[in-house]
Amino acid sequence: MAGQVEGSSGGGVLVVGLGQALRGDDGVGAAVVARWRERYGRRHALDVTTEFLDQPGLNLIDHLRGQPRAILVDAVRGGGAVGTLHQLTAGDLAAFEPGGESAHGWGVAETLALARQVSPEVVPPDLRILGIEVGEFGPGAGLSEPVARIVDAGAEALEAMILATSPG
Repeated sequence: MAGQVEGSSGGGVLVVGLGQALRGDDGVGAAVVARWRERYGRRHALDVTTEFLDQPGLNLIDHLRGQPRAILVDAVRGGGAVGTLHQLTAGDLAAFEPGGESAHGWGVAETLALARQVSPEVVPPDLRILGIEVGEFGPGAGLSEPVARIVDAGAEALEAMILATSPG
C-alpha cells in the first residue's frame, strides 16, 4: 500500500496511515485510514488526501513537504492500555518510546526531529498525530483483537481531527 493516494493535494489536509499490515499491530495506522476512507472519504466536504506508507522512514519528509496541514496515524507504545487512542502534536511524540521497536525503521519522532533541524519549513505548520497504543509486532500476523476492536473508534477520532484542522 505504500504511496497510494486518494484526493488532491493543495490547501487541504494530508492524512498518512503508517505501518505494515503483516507486522501485527503495526498495521493499525493503515487500517484506521482505510476505515475512514470507507466511512467518510467519498462524501467528504473538505479536500482530504490520503496516503499509506508501510515503511516511511526518512521518506516521510518528502510526503510532508509543502503541506499546510497533516495528520499521521500510527501505532505507538507509550505505556497505556492496548487500543488507547492518543491525539498528539509532533512535540508530544517525545513521550513515547523511540523507534527501537518500530517496524518502519527510522521512527516518526526521529524523522520529525531531524526535519525540524535540517529543513524546518518541511514540517507542516499544523501537524497532528493519531497514535494507537499497540501490543505485538509479530511478523506475518494481523491486528490483535484489542487493536482490531478500536479501528472504528479510530476512524471516528480521525474524522474529528480532520474537521478540527479545517481552516474555516
